[in-house]
Amino acid sequence: MPWGPILTARAVWTNLCGGIDVTAEIEASLSEEKIAA
Repeated sequence: MPWGPILTARAVWTNLCGGIDVTAEIEASLSEEKIAA
């Protein structure tokens, strides 16, 4: 079974519902880079 159409439909649905908030993950990643630098 090809997953492309299924994953595309899921991505469109997620985006129409407002997406996924990844702010915390991005902030954590940026703070780790500052510590390493």
